[in-house]
Amino acid sequence: MKKLYQPLLCYFLPVLMLAFSTTQSRAQQATDTTGIKKLLDKAEAWQKAFAPEKVYLNFDKPYYASGDTAWIKAYVLMDNKASTYSSKLYVELLNSSGKMVQRLVLPTANGLATGYFPLDAKTIPEDSYTVRAYTNWQQNFGPEAFYYRQFYVGKLGGKTWLVTEQNRNDNPADTNHVQLAMRFTDAKGLLLVTRRLNVRVLENNKPLLKNEMSTGIDGTLTGAFTLPAKANHRALSIVVEDAGDKEQHITFPFYPSGTNGDIDLQFMPEGGTLVAGIYNKVGFKAIGEDGLGRDIKATVIDSKGEEAATLQSLHNGMGSFVLVPQAGETYTAKVMVNGREKKYALPTAKAAGMGLRVDGVTHGDELYVYVTSNTPDDKRYTLIARSAGKVYFGSAFKFNADNFFNTRIKKELFPTGIISLTILGSDNKPLNQRNVFIDRHDGLRVSATPVQDAYGTKDSAAINLHVTDKAGNPVQANLSVAVTDNAQIKNAVSADNIQSHMLLASELKGYIEEPAWYFSTENDADSKLKEKALDNLLLTQGWQGFDWSKTAAAIPTPDYKPETDISVSGKLTNFFGKPARGVKVMLLSKSKYNNLLTDTLSDNEGRFSFTRLPLMDTVAYLVKLHNGKDKTAAADIAVDEFKPTTTKPTLSYRPAPWNMNTDSTLINYINWANQRNLANDGFVPPGGGKVLKQVDITAKRKIRMVGGEFGVEIANITEEELIAAKKMSAMDLIYKKFPGFREDRMYANDIHSRVGIHPDIQFVNGSLMVQSIIADGQDVSNPASLVTGEDYSGVIATGDDPTGNLPGNAPAEKNARGQTITHGDYTLMKEYLNRLGGEDIKSISMYRGEHLFLTITTRSGKGANAVPSLGTYAYRPPFMQMPRQFYSPKYTVKNTLPDLRSTIHWEPNVVTDPSGNARVSFYTADKSSTYTIIVEGTDMQGHFGVDKGKINVTQAASSVK
Repeated sequence: MKKLYQPLLCYFLPVLMLAFSTTQSRAQQATDTTGIKKLLDKAEAWQKAFAPEKVYLNFDKPYYASGDTAWIKAYVLMDNKASTYSSKLYVELLNSSGKMVQRLVLPTANGLATGYFPLDAKTIPEDSYTVRAYTNWQQNFGPEAFYYRQFYVGKLGGKTWLVTEQNRNDNPADTNHVQLAMRFTDAKGLLLVTRRLNVRVLENNKPLLKNEMSTGIDGTLTGAFTLPAKANHRALSIVVEDAGDKEQHITFPFYPSGTNGDIDLQFMPEGGTLVAGIYNKVGFKAIGEDGLGRDIKATVIDSKGEEAATLQSLHNGMGSFVLVPQAGETYTAKVMVNGREKKYALPTAKAAGMGLRVDGVTHGDELYVYVTSNTPDDKRYTLIARSAGKVYFGSAFKFNADNFFNTRIKKELFPTGIISLTILGSDNKPLNQRNVFIDRHDGLRVSATPVQDAYGTKDSAAINLHVTDKAGNPVQANLSVAVTDNAQIKNAVSADNIQSHMLLASELKGYIEEPAWYFSTENDADSKLKEKALDNLLLTQGWQGFDWSKTAAAIPTPDYKPETDISVSGKLTNFFGKPARGVKVMLLSKSKYNNLLTDTLSDNEGRFSFTRLPLMDTVAYLVKLHNGKDKTAAADIAVDEFKPTTTKPTLSYRPAPWNMNTDSTLINYINWANQRNLANDGFVPPGGGKVLKQVDITAKRKIRMVGGEFGVEIANITEEELIAAKKMSAMDLIYKKFPGFREDRMYANDIHSRVGIHPDIQFVNGSLMVQSIIADGQDVSNPASLVTGEDYSGVIATGDDPTGNLPGNAPAEKNARGQTITHGDYTLMKEYLNRLGGEDIKSISMYRGEHLFLTITTRSGKGANAVPSLGTYAYRPPFMQMPRQFYSPKYTVKNTLPDLRSTIHWEPNVVTDPSGNARVSFYTADKSSTYTIIVEGTDMQGHFGVDKGKINVTQAASSVK
């Protein structure tokens, strides 16, 4: 072991806490601090131009049932403090196919936001879902910078199966040969005896195998099959459906060999490369077919079969070992996998190169850094240490006569979190990199303590919260509190939390198994083991840090701008495509609570901007242009609209359905969730009254007098859809929105569609004709040839008309089926609908009486005389979800319905007082149980804290009261 040498000189810059270090003694002195400073100045400029944000979402519980509500607390931070870049957070819910089914836009204030996903059974069916959250600014850093979370939405019904999977592989020499074994019961726990089932195996939704099989008298489905030789075992799914009822089925990720299947063993040399002749530390990770870590033991042998090293995983399939590889030699790891020996090749060692080793575990207060070359080298190198987007340490060095450079760095220079050490060559290109974790033990100390040891059912309970820093000083912090029933919710001990996410998971690429385990303090005896395991994780997991090669390039303009406040901006161009300068731009909006009228002038680039607009959940803006004479100006208006990401997430871990290999806790939750839905959430509001469903709200239909008769609104095109249609004509938009519409002329069979536009339209003896268009209260139509429904003759069929009298002046005729027809003068209607675009109209509704009617509300209010607007632009930003309070019942009245809450209480914004204290109160449910309290939060100054507590609820405590 080479002797370590203390750096002789350190310079500290207070703004970045930057330290330059040069090392002398047996190493040559390097004094190029000017070159380092230029490099770091460029890195700092990049940091200012592209300061990264982090997002974390705290949910009330780990999984959900159909009809439930997912409650969210969101944090948007920069440098682990409140971000000033983003006033909006986009939270999307994607199904198992990657299709977005819901999007929330949450307004953020001081880096915080709250929201909820209503998991309505009609729109959110049973499936595996991924929550994706990001700001517009984060899109500059790619989808890997977004926040992701997966959960399954379950539903228990008459066609639900409970499945226990016990597949195995009895032939270690053939991993594609599978012995299928699954046990089926129905929702009531009764065995599926001698049931015929269709079984399909898919690879990335592509069919591979199909067979019809039957369960035995014990409800077990058994059989054998062989997968194709090149089947990807990590991308397989299995579909089982009832042969007599295809609506009864289950789909789940399929790992043919279960936990005994094949593994993927990866080797990651410390510093990035394996170098011949020097002491190398090598990290490794063993991953099973299911994407989770698998613990292994192995022996490393050379080409002669001689043992060079041994290895054993420490945690979740990860570990490290040391190796001094010889030039020209190859190395292989021998591992016993599923009862047979498998070999995995190590990376080939470089004949000439540099190795980097960093020890951040053995020596408490310092990082020991070892840099070694296997060839004489007198070039200048730079060692840089970076954390949380900032550079904290820089050292210029040259190798000494023994071809090594060693130094020690005080950990106190860095904040808690991942530190990335990088060696740059003389051209400032990165050569080696190593990530370590520094724990200053400066997290918040959070305690959640029930006021009483036990509470009764339907009792008023309270929790005392207390927050301090590491020195015991009180801290004002923003916390979220979730209280869940252990009879229904099983909280994973090592699930991600705000501390593990912000300090660890948000900095790394890919899926991290049990991230919170590395920060758990429940067993102090394991602290050293966890420290080593965390070091192994950073050896083997990809990092999302700064790419030093960027410093050689010019800093580009960001593609996505930060949304620092509620604003509307855009650009004006004239008929020649040049910027329209000095044009007066007016912004108008009208809502239930706010009316807005303001103006500005476009700049030399044709840009305009309205900032610090009032926050409204639903708003439509109208941008109007005026020239110097205060008349409408003609220019093309382009508003900067939010463009969501279109990238589908690629997640390595696929959660199984809730009814696969489940336990009684989860079955209780799904079963009681069904009862909650049937009982409309099971609560009578205080003071009595009718219980309303939580999510499913159906609006009453509009009825109005149209054309001398009453009509019922059966369909409409909303203002949001019209604004999104931009310049699309009303005629084209109607065709798109109502597929059953067609333009049908007397002498030209021009049928666009024969599909009915709405289930409420019943066709008897032919079609219904649009009788008229009412625009802003004016009838702008003659009998027209816009019809819906079936038309067998290629002309307008209006049904039997004994009198032969039709509206307007069209002559009455009979077709071959004896139905009254009309040529009709459709010119006015068609021209009107083709004349106006989506931006010129506020709403279009279809009413049905004896006939069909269209009612149109234009933006100009000029009815039949409305013309396309010049110099105007209608803009409707995405709907913003306003905060909603979690409903926790108060038992002030007699309630005979069961209280089946799984989340007993959710309070996302609890702020401790100057003494670090806060109290949360709620009512317990009506069953004896144990509740879990989970508290997470931050002081918004870079410190995080979590705590977990329990509350006992008993009938005995109720009787005492």
